[in-house]
Amino acid sequence: MKAFSTSLLTLTLLLSLTGCAHRSEIVSQADATPSDVEVDLTQYNGLSNASAKQQWWTMFNDAQLNALVNDALRYNNNLQLALSRVKASQINLGLLESNDALKLDLHGGYDRQAISANSPLALLGAPSSGFSLWDTGLAASWELDLWGYEEKLQEAASETINAQMYATDVVRISLSAEIVDAYLELQNTLFMQDVATERVNLLAEELIYTESRRRNGAAAQTAVDSVRAALLSSKSILPTLVQQERTLRNRLAYLTGKVPGELHIELNSDPINVPEQVNIGIPSEAVHHRPDILAAEARLRAAISTIDAAEANFYPRVSLDGSFGFQAFTLPEAATWNSRNFMIGPAFHLPIFDGGALQKNLELTEVRQQQAAISYRDTVLRAWHEVDNALSAYKQSKLRRETQSEALDSWDQVVNSALNQLSQGAASRLQVVEANLARLNAKQRYLMDDTQFKLNVVALQRAVTRSWLEAPSGEQSEHLAMQDTINE
Repeated sequence: MKAFSTSLLTLTLLLSLTGCAHRSEIVSQADATPSDVEVDLTQYNGLSNASAKQQWWTMFNDAQLNALVNDALRYNNNLQLALSRVKASQINLGLLESNDALKLDLHGGYDRQAISANSPLALLGAPSSGFSLWDTGLAASWELDLWGYEEKLQEAASETINAQMYATDVVRISLSAEIVDAYLELQNTLFMQDVATERVNLLAEELIYTESRRRNGAAAQTAVDSVRAALLSSKSILPTLVQQERTLRNRLAYLTGKVPGELHIELNSDPINVPEQVNIGIPSEAVHHRPDILAAEARLRAAISTIDAAEANFYPRVSLDGSFGFQAFTLPEAATWNSRNFMIGPAFHLPIFDGGALQKNLELTEVRQQQAAISYRDTVLRAWHEVDNALSAYKQSKLRRETQSEALDSWDQVVNSALNQLSQGAASRLQVVEANLARLNAKQRYLMDDTQFKLNVVALQRAVTRSWLEAPSGEQSEHLAMQDTINE
């Protein structure tokens, strides 16, 4: 007995050391991830390190946009699929936890039997005539998880739930950004339609004046042909813009779970504005709370627990088994106390030779853990690249937009000067038309740069938005309330 106790203690210590080795391994793998990148927000005009809201799209103050995002978060199919994966992983954990419970089975039966007259038992004197056998009882079994096999499987399943929940947040954040992107692009497309229509009208007016000048000998035919070609080119752009509008409206309909043509929205004629200060939090902190990183970290922990379970599977599976019931040749006798039978005692299962299946299973879990570690490091590295690229794009697009805004203001002055000269008889109507065309080109460039700037703001918010599970308690409550609505 003393020798057995010593062996058991030694084995327990070895298993504990193995667990410590894996815990230190995951720490070393986490240390191997890319270092934090320091970001000085003072060089980015318009950005603040104040904590950003989870519902960051509300900063645009557009009620229709807010409604579209809320609809998408309720009815989008990809998000529903992600939520179903969370539920499936929770059910899987429940199945694993059921292995810790006592198993209790009720059995019963009736058999009519007879042994062969030529069987060894009959030759030894057993009767070969038929007889009835009534049998009923309870059987119980409880497996002792001495080596932590079930415990580690449950830990892995629990981390898988966390990974699926964070993965759902990835879908949720991406979905919100896609809605805002499509909304901004749709609004820009409508503006481009107005610009194209105005250009067609101005070119048509310019064509009339140019043809008049040609008839009076003040312009060549090539000038007329050039204006006519520009007019036709401008007209050809309109069908493309109409098709683009249809595509974007269908995109919004798809993201909100609607069929083509079902979504009917009228956009505001004024462009939505970006606030003077955009809150993004402290990037080095926000990145650590990104759901894709948290999901990768949870998958890595799950892989570590799976290795521990694979190692524990080498050791004996010990259980306590018991049964109690009644067995008799006749039904009345089966209900008597003398017909009782019972069994109770421990049992174990120790694999001796399985063709190397257990070893290969262990090696497979180790390879999967290595893959999870690589995926974790890559996710962190990719996150920092996304943040850096988003910050750079924000800064440069903001500068371009400001320059285009100044250029548009200058062209406004040119048009006003041309109108003043026209009223004084110092300029022709054709010169006013040409000034308006030049201003229209500047307006188109500004609208495109303005939209690109807003899209870059969205990309930046997408890069630094933390998981809903890591959000402040108040915003978590809003999220849970919405989640309850979805589950209903």
